[in-house]
Amino acid sequence: KDTIEKYAKFGDLKNIEKGFKTKLFETFLKQSKDKSKLGQFFTPRKVVKGIVEMADVDKAQFICDPFCGVGDFVLEPFQTSQALKNKFIPKNNKINPNVKLLGYDTGREDNDEQKRTIILAKANMLIYLSDLVEKNPSLNKEFSKIINETFHFLSDSNLGTLKETERFEKDDDKPDLILTNPPYITSGVAIIRKQIEEDGLTDYYKNSGKGVEGFCLKWIIKNLKRKGQAFVILPDSIFNVFANEVLRDEIKKCCYINCIISLPAKTFFNTPKKTYILGITKKDCDDDEYENYKQDFPIFTYLVSNIGETLDVNRFEIPENDLDNAKNLFNQFKGSPNNFQTDDPRCKIQNIEKFETEKYWIIDKWWNKEEKINLGIEEESDNLTIDEFKDQIEKTKKELGELEWITDNSKKILYKTKLIPVTEIFDTEKGKAKYTKKYIHDHKGEFPVYSSQTSELGEIGSINT
Repeated sequence: KDTIEKYAKFGDLKNIEKGFKTKLFETFLKQSKDKSKLGQFFTPRKVVKGIVEMADVDKAQFICDPFCGVGDFVLEPFQTSQALKNKFIPKNNKINPNVKLLGYDTGREDNDEQKRTIILAKANMLIYLSDLVEKNPSLNKEFSKIINETFHFLSDSNLGTLKETERFEKDDDKPDLILTNPPYITSGVAIIRKQIEEDGLTDYYKNSGKGVEGFCLKWIIKNLKRKGQAFVILPDSIFNVFANEVLRDEIKKCCYINCIISLPAKTFFNTPKKTYILGITKKDCDDDEYENYKQDFPIFTYLVSNIGETLDVNRFEIPENDLDNAKNLFNQFKGSPNNFQTDDPRCKIQNIEKFETEKYWIIDKWWNKEEKINLGIEEESDNLTIDEFKDQIEKTKKELGELEWITDNSKKILYKTKLIPVTEIFDTEKGKAKYTKKYIHDHKGEFPVYSSQTSELGEIGSINT
């Protein structure tokens, strides 16, 4: 009921600003009572938008997110490509787009929370297509069919998408664009690995490294069409764990690496994990010919510190957006990788040889300390000489000695106390609803604002009036 009332407050959704409906959907998700699990199935829209705008959506014939959550990667292309949206306009009372969209999500049939995610994905698609649905009220069944053919809830096996190893019989059947944020969990990995063995899929997932995200990436590589592109959000463990070296070798063997973009910590809701965007292109050859196809162009790397919103639970809009800059530069880079140049200090074009000689691919370490300090990524540390350090110690000892006098004398001081009602000190009145977190964020100042919260002595911020 609360959710429906929130939607109703937005009023009529006809002829509104492009992208507002999806912002509304994101607002709804943020109202979830259990935000602790939100990051597991929800990728911030600014990240989704940035990745989709880096991909060649208009050229794609089959867009897939094998670990789709609420479906944003499958659906955001509707916002960036009017040509794609036009393909879903009904003709002769039929909807026959010559492009395929596909999203998988995994769970148990008896788990309502897991099933809810795919329901949200379908609701999300309905929002994206709402203008077409409104113009064609007699074609509800056709639109329902399209939506149900797009999103699938896989509950037959604990492996979910990882079980779908024979879904695409021929290379032409495979997706030519995969956009995804696969799960990265540490619990339950042994169960999944055992299930893979029992299902006879050990060879299929050979060289997958450590962790569920390794299996997911191997699935992506094997099911991506020749010359197809993938943009995958991955945790740092893929790039800096020794056990994943075989997986990194597998990436180089089967694909060309287009980009690695470093995202800031806390990019995802309640998830402090450090993550990266990996962009790859599948080599155009048979499996036994991979070694004959060597990458002959450099790799785009970029350090992102801001994504256009605060990296806390409030997610306030901010003007700083390094990801937007990264997207613009990458789109220039992919036109002519060998000739691309930039003076953006957050961007470095790395030779493929660096990925051959470096044991780990944590690109942040390829900027030195001075470069990071200039970018505001690393605080400048105070280096002291031995004599300066001694002076600091002596100063601290002196200050501690002064504190001893205060401590000793405080025991001798007696205070007279008196109980006084709060009403004799303050004029109390009912709080104003306007003092929300957003209001406080937008009107920062010196006057404290208090609430009934038990932390920080009740202070929730300071405003300028």
